Amino acid sequence: MLIAGVATTTAQVAVDGFMRGAGRTSASVSFSTESYDEYWQGTTLRSNPNLGTISTQSVGLYVSGGITDYVDVILSLPYISAQPSAGNWASQSGLQDLGAAVKVRPLHLEVPEGNLSVIAAGSITTPVGDYIPDAPVAIGHYSTNFDSRVVVNYNTTFGGFATLQGGYIHRSNVDVDRGYTVAVPDAVDFIGKLGYYTGPFYVDAWMQRQNAQSGTNLSPQAPFPTNKQSYTKIGATAYYSLPWVENLGVSVGFGTVLDGINVGKAMRISGGISYGLPEWGGM
Repeated sequence: MLIAGVATTTAQVAVDGFMRGAGRTSASVSFSTESYDEYWQGTTLRSNPNLGTISTQSVGLYVSGGITDYVDVILSLPYISAQPSAGNWASQSGLQDLGAAVKVRPLHLEVPEGNLSVIAAGSITTPVGDYIPDAPVAIGHYSTNFDSRVVVNYNTTFGGFATLQGGYIHRSNVDVDRGYTVAVPDAVDFIGKLGYYTGPFYVDAWMQRQNAQSGTNLSPQAPFPTNKQSYTKIGATAYYSLPWVENLGVSVGFGTVLDGINVGKAMRISGGISYGLPEWGGM
């Protein structure tokens, strides 16, 4: 869920309410395109003719595997490219932040008409590319981030599900090219999701709210890692497991920013290909 350019957000490892199961691993390659021509400077929505429309394309690798029925590990790595349609500001592209997460399910209960799971998850993302975080067109904060969260997931017997999760994201200080160290604001993050799955089909609708805990407002000249960034996003995802190719599936997604502080009013369209690797038994 990245917004690049005059307002950047830091990568997160996607965590859902389902466990893979012991020895089950899947690998996905995702593609997305995103753009905006308006952004919130503080709480004021404005545009910048010296930047025009900021467009971002990304390709991401995502691997998720079950160590046991109660423990999953996740790895992710995106390649990001961002460019403006006007002005003389330089584009940026390259690998962004490598992410790793661990999910643990300490509680799983049979309840009326379904089951209820509680999952604890922790993740870290850290830069692997040599991008510039305080440029007018940027692809990340260049901070190392520690994300801890709790996920509550309810599955019904007819295939519907509801997921709620909340987390705290701690972000490290960043050394910028101007020769000093600055603080990147921490954030509180909440995500709600409703969906349905049966056989080869899966569909969901989601809402995300992230609130920065401190920080500065975006200046008219360029973003800066100290900028506080808060936003509300909504979106949907659909997945289909191909019946004629074993273990292969395709997905499509949509997301948009409804409101925010120091972020772009962006719209994103994505797609992906997932493959279930041979089972290895787990632990």
